[in-house]
Amino acid sequence: MPRGRVTEWAGPRSAGKTAALRQVVGAVREAGAGAAYVDGTGTLAPAPWVLIGTLGADEGPPFWVVRPPAADGVLAAAEELLRSAAFGLVIAEGADWARTPVIRLQRLAHETGAALIAVVERPGRVPLAGCRVQFSPAHSSDSFRVRVRSRGATGVVSYERELPYRLPRDAGLPDRRGAVSERRAKPRRR
Repeated sequence: MPRGRVTEWAGPRSAGKTAALRQVVGAVREAGAGAAYVDGTGTLAPAPWVLIGTLGADEGPPFWVVRPPAADGVLAAAEELLRSAAFGLVIAEGADWARTPVIRLQRLAHETGAALIAVVERPGRVPLAGCRVQFSPAHSSDSFRVRVRSRGATGVVSYERELPYRLPRDAGLPDRRGAVSERRAKPRRR
C-alpha cells in the first residue's frame, strides 16, 4: 500500500477484502510497523488477527482494533490513530467518506508516512483516493479478481482463496454477523 496516501479498498461482501487485509496487516507488522483497524461495522473478530504471521500476541509492533460506538466516529478514530504516528497502516471501515475528511486524513497520512485504507462496498466512494483496489468474486467461490488502479496504471490479478475467512470457522468465536443475517432471512407476514 502506498504510504502517505488514501487507498480505496472496494468490493461486495465475500469478495476477499478482509482476508487480503489480514495478510497486509501481517506483512506490515513483520516489517516492523504497527497497524490499526477502525471497525465501524462491529463485525471484525480481532482474536485471529493477533497471531498473524510469525509474530505472537505480545511480540512485535502493535495491532489495535478500535470500535467507535457509532459509525460517525470512524473518521475521528482514524484521524487520532494517524495523528499518533504510532501506526504504519490504518484501516477504516464503516465510514461515510466525504471530501473534507479525506483531504484532512490524506494530509495526516502524508505527514506521518502512514498508509490509510478506506474499506467500502462500492468503488468510487472515497474521493481523492490515490490508489483504488477493487475486489470481485470470480465464477468459482474460491477464486477472486482484483483490479488495482493507481496514477493511470491499471492491473488485474486473479487469485485462489488461500486466505482465511473474516471469521475462521475453527476460531471458537461467535459470528457477530449472525443477528443481521437472521433478520434478513425471516419471511415477512402478509
